[in-house]
Amino acid sequence: MALPRICSLGRGLVFRGPMSRLATSVFLSGRITVPHRSFISASRHLQEAVQSTTSSSANAPALASQAPIPEEQRRKNARSVKVFKIPRRATRSRVEAFFTDAGFQVVDTHMSIDRFRYEGDTFASVELADEQQAQRAVKELNGNASMGNEVYLRALNPEFNWDDFLSGNRYRHTYLVREDQSGIRQAVMPLLEGRRVRISVKYPAWGSKGDSPAQRRNTDLKVLERSFDRFGIESISRLTPQFGEKTFHPKFFCHIDFTTKQGADEAIRAMHDKECEGVLVWARATEVDAAKAYQIGRLDKELLAELQEKGLAPADSDIHEDWVSKTAKKDPKDFDRHRNWTDPTNPPKKRAYRSKATKPAQTTV
Repeated sequence: MALPRICSLGRGLVFRGPMSRLATSVFLSGRITVPHRSFISASRHLQEAVQSTTSSSANAPALASQAPIPEEQRRKNARSVKVFKIPRRATRSRVEAFFTDAGFQVVDTHMSIDRFRYEGDTFASVELADEQQAQRAVKELNGNASMGNEVYLRALNPEFNWDDFLSGNRYRHTYLVREDQSGIRQAVMPLLEGRRVRISVKYPAWGSKGDSPAQRRNTDLKVLERSFDRFGIESISRLTPQFGEKTFHPKFFCHIDFTTKQGADEAIRAMHDKECEGVLVWARATEVDAAKAYQIGRLDKELLAELQEKGLAPADSDIHEDWVSKTAKKDPKDFDRHRNWTDPTNPPKKRAYRSKATKPAQTTV
């Protein structure tokens, strides 16, 4: 029997193992069986796109109820371009300056930020004055590296809707917000209201070692939702991969925003230093370190001032861009991942390294 084949971006995917039942249209079908097999590069993204649009019947009403794109939105999309590989720390104003410095007239810019990291998502859509400018921008600015990275421009899909893009990621609790005044405030408000909790777990969390990273991430997310849904989850951050050296204590795993401060406090009392489905979990209130405070200040200085007034963020004199990574790159021998690098009262402990040149010579008897 012939095996089904799906082509994605010039790369063929062959489903091995048991025969999967595919509907007439893969992306519109509400029922599709995806075999347990790890995918790479573009193939993996296709698999995740299929899962995000067809994985559960709960999403079917939302997909069916999506209204068609209005004609005005289509005209805006026709004079807009999408920009890829933007540096994560590039702000909206920096992206707009990228176009205006090249002689283009920017009408509007849509960018998203990670509500937990306060960094961009490397993608933006920029509306220009007319279709001719949009076409010229793709030709002239594609591959330009003036922002630090080589960015890539493409024409925007006429069906593109920014609200669907923000709410359509594969996590049930979206962690992306729009980079504007309301979106930035939405990202910082859980800190001001005490609703954000830092979750640490004992290595290697709940996913099986033989599974692919995507399968492990899905398993871990399901356990987190089962364990913390009763406290009222608003959003879950991206999960930190659990690999590298093992420690005796739980390692940072993610942040969770709860809908109320009471729910966050109850989650800390009920889950901190407890075993959850066989894995030790720590749950603590999130603190704003110097590097995160720097990121918040770049987006909105008034919000940073509010955090500082409540004692939730360090003072201006203690805020820095990213002292941890800079120091680690400068002298790797001074790096100690078990220390808190942002605490001036707890300096990193220097490890003792013995080079081969100083190794004592062996004596012969």
